[in-house]
Amino acid sequence: MKQLIGIVVVMLLLQANVFAVNDAQKALIKAFRKGDVEQVNALVDQGIDLNYEMGLTPLVMAVRNENLSLVDKMLKAGADVNFTESQPANALVSAAATGNLDILDRLLAESPDINARAYAIPYRTALMQAAESGHLGVVQRLVDLGADLTIGDYNDDQVMAFAAYFNQPDIITYLVKQGADINHVSIQKRTPLDHALRNNSKEAVATLVALDAQKGGDM
Repeated sequence: MKQLIGIVVVMLLLQANVFAVNDAQKALIKAFRKGDVEQVNALVDQGIDLNYEMGLTPLVMAVRNENLSLVDKMLKAGADVNFTESQPANALVSAAATGNLDILDRLLAESPDINARAYAIPYRTALMQAAESGHLGVVQRLVDLGADLTIGDYNDDQVMAFAAYFNQPDIITYLVKQGADINHVSIQKRTPLDHALRNNSKEAVATLVALDAQKGGDM
C-alpha cells in the first residue's frame, strides 16, 4: 500500500511540474523537437526561465544537438548546468555521451558537480558515460579534473566495469594507470572481467587478462 501511495505522489508531482511550464517554455521544447534553431534562439533571447524540463531540459537538448553556440547562450541566459528533476541524463552526462570536448569544456567552465549521477538506471556519472561511449579524451579530461573512479552505479559497478562491458581496451588501460580497481566486485558479485566476458567484449577481455584481472568467482 505504501508503495502504491508513493507512486501516486510521484505521478502527481510530475503532473504538477508539466502544468507549471508556461507557454513560452512549451514552445521552446516544441521548437527543439522540430529542429527549428531560429525559433529556439528567439525564445531564449526573450529571457524565459530555462531551468525546467519536459522529458529533458532545454540545456540538455542543446548539448545533445551538439550546438555549442546555443549551449553558451543558454548558460549566459541563466541555465543551471546542475539542474535536473527527473530526466535520464544531466547536461554533463549528455556531453560525455557525445564526446564533444568543446561543449564539455564549456559546461565544465560553470563548475558543475562532476560526479553527479543521472536519475535513470544505472545512474551513470559523466565518467561512466564517457567510458561506455568510448570517448578517451573525455575520460581523461574528467579524471584530470577530479572525477571519482570509485563511484558505483545502482549495482555498485564502477567506471572500469563500463569500459570492460562496452569493449573499450584503451580506456581500461588508462583507468588502470590512474589507479582504478581492476577487480572491484559489484553487488552482483561481478568484476570488470566478468562484465567483459558476459558481453563477449574480446579486446577488453584480452586487456584485462593481460593485467591479471580476476573473475568474481575466483576471488
